[in-house]
Amino acid sequence: MLTAQDAGKSTTAAEKTSRRNGETRRAAGRRNGPSASGARYFLVAGGERLALGEELASEHEALVEALKQNVPFVIVSEWRTKVESGRGGPVIRKEAAVTRKP
Repeated sequence: MLTAQDAGKSTTAAEKTSRRNGETRRAAGRRNGPSASGARYFLVAGGERLALGEELASEHEALVEALKQNVPFVIVSEWRTKVESGRGGPVIRKEAAVTRKP
């Protein structure tokens, strides 16, 4: 039976299991590390034209620094194209480019 004290303490079985194993759960899509897709994060440098400023390691860092400096940030994704033979002729595909940071 659920009491008034327990009403605000409802947890799912997955949350209980996760807590028992010493792990914490995060909402999907909220990761602080480098992007698995190869996305890169830059602050926008001043001026009339879009210019990339400082590169940051994660989206979280970009959010914090952009707020501190009161500037926008951009997320850059790099892609390479590849032509494959298909039934109806050539098909252009894209694949994530893996770029190493200097």
